[in-house]
Amino acid sequence: MSDDKSQSLPLRDGATAWLEIAGLLVLAALAPTVLAAWGPRIDMHVQSQAARVPDVVQVVLSGAVLLAYCVLCAGRDPSPRQTLGLQSRLGWRVLPAGVFLALCAFAAAAAILLTFQRFFGAPATASRDAALEAFRRIPLGRALTMAVWAGFYEEIVARGFLIDRLRKGLEFSGLGDKRWLPTVMGAWLFALGHAYQGPVGVAQTFAAGLLFSLATRLDSGVLVAIVAHVLVDAGSFLMLRYGE
Repeated sequence: MSDDKSQSLPLRDGATAWLEIAGLLVLAALAPTVLAAWGPRIDMHVQSQAARVPDVVQVVLSGAVLLAYCVLCAGRDPSPRQTLGLQSRLGWRVLPAGVFLALCAFAAAAAILLTFQRFFGAPATASRDAALEAFRRIPLGRALTMAVWAGFYEEIVARGFLIDRLRKGLEFSGLGDKRWLPTVMGAWLFALGHAYQGPVGVAQTFAAGLLFSLATRLDSGVLVAIVAHVLVDAGSFLMLRYGE
């Protein structure tokens, strides 16, 4: 995003950025577990080492919780829309740009999968394969709902709010000159949220996060990334359903 975005939080309150990041990470870790125990269990689940594939109820409700938290935190900023990335200088061009970005993400994911298969073999992809099998059994309507909602809220949370707060926190800590650092940290934290897919899924998500973050900086907003994210998730579900 544009450099003036770092002014969304006063420097004297930069330490608050780290507290808000910590709160976001705690919510991201606890919300799916709490909601899974409280709410109805609708979709198929598989055990992937120590983690479970989230169902549509968990995705929708936990996403709503995280998005509400970010909106509340951003509400104290001079420009909440800017903090959340809800702007664009591309206009209608976000659509073709999002399609191109999605194709780049698919290409990166394929290259990473081939690399893992070539050097590490089947054991490295076992968790990813188990997760994909669970996703394949989700009814298509629910799967597409997950794709649209996840693409929307995850980009606002991870590429909008989180990177804004990482940039401000690093500036407060004296590392504001390292402009690549919040992008890498944000992509890595985002990837860890997909640990149930194993090392291949984490690496693929990290690569996609870097691409989406780059697009966010170029567009000064998350709209291109939202389009690309929705297309990647929806396209993946469709390929799982009809690709064989």
